[in-house]
Amino acid sequence: MRCTKCEALSTSHRHKQPNLAPQLLQGLDYYDVSKPFGGLAIIFILFASYILYLICLVVYNLCFHPLRKFPGPKSFAATPIPYAFYQITGQLPYLYSTLHKKYGSVVRVLPNEISFNNPAAWREIYGTRPGHELLTKDPKSFAPSNEGAYNIVTVSNVADHARYRNALNPAFSEKALREQEPLIITSVDLLMERLHKNCATGEPQDMVHWFNLAMFDIMAELTFGESLEGLQTSKYHPWLEGLLGSALKYVSFTRVTARFPHIARLLNLWVPKSLLEQRVKHQKFSWDMVERRLNNHPPFRDFMSYILPYDEKTATMTLAEMRATYGVMILAGSENLVATLTITLYHLLRHPDIMEKVSREVREAFPQKENITFDATNALRYLPAALTESMRIQPAAPSSQPRVVPQGGENLCGHFVPGGVGIQKSGTTMILPKILIKFDLLAKLLKDVLLGEVSALISLE
Repeated sequence: MRCTKCEALSTSHRHKQPNLAPQLLQGLDYYDVSKPFGGLAIIFILFASYILYLICLVVYNLCFHPLRKFPGPKSFAATPIPYAFYQITGQLPYLYSTLHKKYGSVVRVLPNEISFNNPAAWREIYGTRPGHELLTKDPKSFAPSNEGAYNIVTVSNVADHARYRNALNPAFSEKALREQEPLIITSVDLLMERLHKNCATGEPQDMVHWFNLAMFDIMAELTFGESLEGLQTSKYHPWLEGLLGSALKYVSFTRVTARFPHIARLLNLWVPKSLLEQRVKHQKFSWDMVERRLNNHPPFRDFMSYILPYDEKTATMTLAEMRATYGVMILAGSENLVATLTITLYHLLRHPDIMEKVSREVREAFPQKENITFDATNALRYLPAALTESMRIQPAAPSSQPRVVPQGGENLCGHFVPGGVGIQKSGTTMILPKILIKFDLLAKLLKDVLLGEVSALISLE
């Protein structure tokens, strides 16, 4: 039984406690989002906090970041905004060349990324070194397909990349490529027939158009076992209409949005609708072609022959990974070849003396078109030198493929780079090396220097 006196004291004490709830509620009313000034106050505080965060981030990047001692423009070190502008406008690879001329062989091009143009960077960044961990791809630079799958180019996980390679390697063996020689020769012969027929009219020919038709026909047959019939019709396949170049533009946008993760969803709203539509169209095309190839049996072996028949339980790659990988193979395999052929032809036409030597070598080696084979073309010396030089001065893929330094850091090209830092090397940064062998100089150089010496000079880069 409770004491009556104690109960009375307890009741009295409760009555004496002040009721602060009204005062607290009145204070909170000032920030009530339902009231105009309260909502504006919260928005102002959030906005001011975000601005303060950005200012602190810029100060950290410039004064306290592990990369603060690497040379480069302060604006690039402070924020990704300059990078975003040059990436979207397609000027980034050429800007990197300018920055390397000004700041040297190592330049800080982002708050957490540096660029190299040292020749040794090719091996140290993208190759394997005994006693060193393999540098993985930077996931911020690569986006998955709409199914969430990465392809052979974009997958960053080392184990997954090895799994992809093991599945694809048999299709790229010397034996497999020789089996496809008749298919390639047939398409090249058809290309030449179309050019002879159209040139007979005396009208100029769009060689980019013809190279695209030929290369995409060849790659479609090698990848999916059926041609796009571009050379037969002299027209682009519906899948190609508007697609050329859109894939790289979309990659540029995804790389930019990845640099601003806190507002990535907002930035994605600015991606052009046409690029999104082309991406969906390409992925549908890849889906349809893979599905059709799984059920077809072409009379020759293509790239997919080596992973068929497909059994989901034992397959090395999932169907989503196959669609993503074979979709990028037909694009990358075709566009890079078209770019290289176009660039080479352009420079040969600008230098008639080199064009004459290339033509003479080819005509002397092959009196008849039937003489042209894989083995016979491997014996040529002058034409490969011209191709190599054109690829050097104008790479078909000028953008970089960033890698991430593993935890603990790495010594790269004589510099210690902290772990977690992005590193890259763009092909365009080597266009103007210390030993200047531009195509204009090569025209004179090849008149008096043996090809073996030219190759040696180029290798010095």
